[in-house]
Amino acid sequence: MTTLVSAERPGNDPTLWGRLWPNVETVDQINARADGDYSFEDYRSIFPWLTHTRVSDPKAGGRETTPRDVNPLQVYWGMPRRIRVDFEEAAGRNCGLTGASDTVVAGNYRTRNYGTNYSDGFEHPLSPYYRQNPKETVWLPVHPKPGGLNYRLCLGLVVDPRDKMRRTAKVLSHWRNGERAEVAGPSESRFLVFGYDMDNMKARAWIEGEMPLWVVAGESREYLDGFIQRTVTGANTVSRLLIGAIKSALFDRPKDAAGDYGFIGEKFFRETEGEFYSALRVAIDQINSNSDVEDRTAEARGDWAQVMRTAALRLFDEHAPGVGLEDRDMHRHVKARFQLAITLRGGGKSGKSLFDSDLEIPSPDTIRRRIGKSEAA
Repeated sequence: MTTLVSAERPGNDPTLWGRLWPNVETVDQINARADGDYSFEDYRSIFPWLTHTRVSDPKAGGRETTPRDVNPLQVYWGMPRRIRVDFEEAAGRNCGLTGASDTVVAGNYRTRNYGTNYSDGFEHPLSPYYRQNPKETVWLPVHPKPGGLNYRLCLGLVVDPRDKMRRTAKVLSHWRNGERAEVAGPSESRFLVFGYDMDNMKARAWIEGEMPLWVVAGESREYLDGFIQRTVTGANTVSRLLIGAIKSALFDRPKDAAGDYGFIGEKFFRETEGEFYSALRVAIDQINSNSDVEDRTAEARGDWAQVMRTAALRLFDEHAPGVGLEDRDMHRHVKARFQLAITLRGGGKSGKSLFDSDLEIPSPDTIRRRIGKSEAA
C-alpha cells in the first residue's frame, strides 16, 4: 500500500508540484534510514539494474540483501524479480501498446526466480506498517484489502493506534510534524491511498482512494489525534455490535450463522463517512475555541455517538426487518433490537465499554441518572 500527501488547495487544478513535493524526503530523513555510509552519486547502489543482480539462490552462493548492502534510496527502485526483455527485428510489426513503428520490438520476456531478496529491516517511506504481536520487532508493510477505503482506516494511516500495532507511513507523519505543512497554509490537505489487492502473486483488484488530512500544530494535534482515536475505535465497536445484533435477530444460534456479514459493517462506515468528516471539522473548531476546557472535543464525541446510534438502528431495521415475523421470531427480533438500542445508550457491559473505554465520555444513561439524582436532591 502506498500513501501520498497532496498539498493541492481545494478548488484548484491538480499540479505535479502539489502531488510530489510533500512526499520528497529530506536529507535528514534519508540519513535516518541509512545503515552505513552511502553516496547520492553511487548510482549502481541506487539503481540495481546498473550492476550485477544480487541473487538469493543459496545453492549458487546467493544471499539476502540488507539495508547495509545498498543505498537507502534503493527502496524506490527495488528489483526483487529478475526479468529480461527479449528484443527482435520488427519485420513490419508495430508496438502493440503505442502503435509506434521501429526497427525492433519487444517480443517476449523471461523471468528467473531467486532474484534480490530484501531482508527484514527495509521500510518504504510511503507505506504504513504493522506487526503481528506487541513483542514483535519486525514490521510488515500494510497491503490493500477488499472493501475499499474509508475513515475506518484512519487508525494506522493517519494516526498511530494506541495499541502500537500499526504505524503510519513516515512521509505522512513527517508532513503532519514538519514545516512544509505550515507553508502549505490550509489546515486541511489530502492524502491518497492506493495499491493492489494481491493473492500471492495474482492481482485481484486495484484499490485506491483519497481522504482528508488535517494538520494542526502543538497540543492541538494531541487533541485531534485523540478525537480520531476515540471516534474510530467507537465506530469499530458499533459496527461489531450491529452485526452481532442482526445475527441474533435472524438466527436462534447466531454464532453458527453461515455467510459473511462483514458487508454490513462496511456499509455502516460508508453511510457515516460524510458525518464523520463533519464531526472532525466541528472537533477542530472546538479544539481552537475551547482552550480553557480540559476535554475540548467531548461535545463533538457525544454528537458522534448519536450519529452512530441512529445509523446502527437504521441498518438493523434494513437488514433484519420485523415485518411478517411469527411470534417466536418476533420475540427474538424485538429482544435483539432492544438490546442493541440499550447498548448504544451505554447500558450493559458492552455499552459501558463503548462510552467509558472507546469514546471516553459519559453515556446518555449516565447523564440521565445524574440529572435524576440532582432533581431529586
